Amino acid sequence: MNRERRIRQGGADRPEENRIEEGNVGAEMGTIRVLVGRVIGGSGGIVQDDTRTAEFEGVELACRTEYGLRKDGVSITDSRGTDETLYRTHDGFLVVTVKAWSHWEGEPTEHSLYTVSMTDLLVGGRFEALGFKAGYGRSLTLEEAAQDLGMETAL
Repeated sequence: MNRERRIRQGGADRPEENRIEEGNVGAEMGTIRVLVGRVIGGSGGIVQDDTRTAEFEGVELACRTEYGLRKDGVSITDSRGTDETLYRTHDGFLVVTVKAWSHWEGEPTEHSLYTVSMTDLLVGGRFEALGFKAGYGRSLTLEEAAQDLGMETAL
């Protein structure tokens, strides 16, 4: 099994992009323990658990859940989804944990850990919705909103 940790950092020439000194400034730092790896439940109740624990000092800034879609592509289901949590580490770096989960037999639940930059949390970034929830986002422009909806604007 590939044990890729999926840790993504900014370019070596700009490591300051991955640091943040603001956000939840008054919150207490503590030891954060998260899982990385995958768990698969099989028939008959067997479980293959290839997760490991990662630990760091930090504070949680925001979290969100996005539920999967049913086959109709419109309504949501509570049998699949993704949980994202944003942390600030003791040395100012931003870390996101992602748990892509499923309650279906044979489908894995995957735990990933990423270091991210502010760009990842802003409009158009990989974790835009999480960044917005943490207070780092901004309102979309009319063009951005239309693009998200697959529409064109006449502006």
